[in-house]
Order: sequence, then structure tokens, then C-alpha cells
Amino acid sequence: MNVDRKVLLPVGTAALALAAAGFAGAGLAGDGGEHAAVRAGAAPAAATSAVGPHKCGKTPSKNLHLSRTTILKRGKSWVTAKVPYSQTGTPYCNSYGRYRRDCSGFVSMAWGLHTSYWTGSLLGVSKKVSNVKKVAKGDALTHYPKSSARGHVALVVSKGEKGVYVYAEPHTGSYAQKQYWSWKYIKSNHYYGIRYKNVK
Repeated sequence: MNVDRKVLLPVGTAALALAAAGFAGAGLAGDGGEHAAVRAGAAPAAATSAVGPHKCGKTPSKNLHLSRTTILKRGKSWVTAKVPYSQTGTPYCNSYGRYRRDCSGFVSMAWGLHTSYWTGSLLGVSKKVSNVKKVAKGDALTHYPKSSARGHVALVVSKGEKGVYVYAEPHTGSYAQKQYWSWKYIKSNHYYGIRYKNVK
């Protein structure tokens, strides 16, 4: 078990039933193996929340300008709902709009993007943080394209001397959750920080 990365939410043991309905998310091939590097020790969580009818807000027509506090509020909405991970299933929709239920779709929602980006295309709406230890709440951690896992991204919630707390959609069979990543884990898996260009 990877002791450097901790899942903070209780998890179930039943297998996640993935939705059969297809969803053509742009660039999914780039996200296909994005979670391999963090799979060790990750809980195979059974999502208890439904992806059915919710109060569905309108996805913004253009990328929003948001404060860091608002970004985290949006991210927490998926964590609270335990939105189950899926690259191909029915997108999740709440008051913030409709987005693909994987790591990059989650960050797209939190950042208020006009559509579900993929891990690589998020680099086009962000800038690299010069030092990973300088990330701030609302930034993201990614290892695209530096890892053989091809890409993963998570939203920074807070940081401390030994690591950071993140909101993440980890992998198939899990759901949106708060996790702790040590600086050692971040370095060994080639993560670096990115900052949304429209953050206030």
C-alpha cells in the first residue's frame, strides 16, 4: 500500500457499475492510462451517489474567471456527491453544468471551463507553476506528459510542510474524493503544478 497517498473518505467494497451510454469526450485517448501511477493503494470505492436526475445548471459558454475559493467550492460539490469516475458514461450534471466524470472533466468543472478538457489540453488554459511547492489552493497537479501513465490531474485544496490535500477523480471503480499526497509521492510520480489562467 502506498503510504504517501491517503484516501480520506470511507469506501465501500461493491464494484462500480459503469454506465453503458457512450460520451464522446475530446481527446480521451490521452487520458486512457492516466491513473496507473496512483493506482497502488487506492481504494476501489463503490460510488453510492447516482448520476441520474439532478438540478442541472448551464455549462458556461466560455471559460469563467473564478476566485480560488469558488474553484474549491465547485470541486467540493463533486466530492460531497461522491461522483463516480467514468470516461465514457453519462456526464455528471449539477448546478455548475455538465462535465465528463474523469480527472480532467472534474478539473474542467472546478475551473469553470466551457467544456470537458482532457489532461493534455488543460495545459492550454493554464501556466506551469515554477516550483511545485509553490502551488496554491485552486491550482492543479498533473504529470502529463512526464509519466508513462500518460496523464492525471487533481485539484489542490491546501498544502503543508510534508504534502498537499487534493480533490481528485482517481480511477475507474472510485469516486470524487479528498486525498493527501506527500511531496515524496508527488516528486516520484513526476507531478508539477499548473495554474488556471483565469483565476482571480
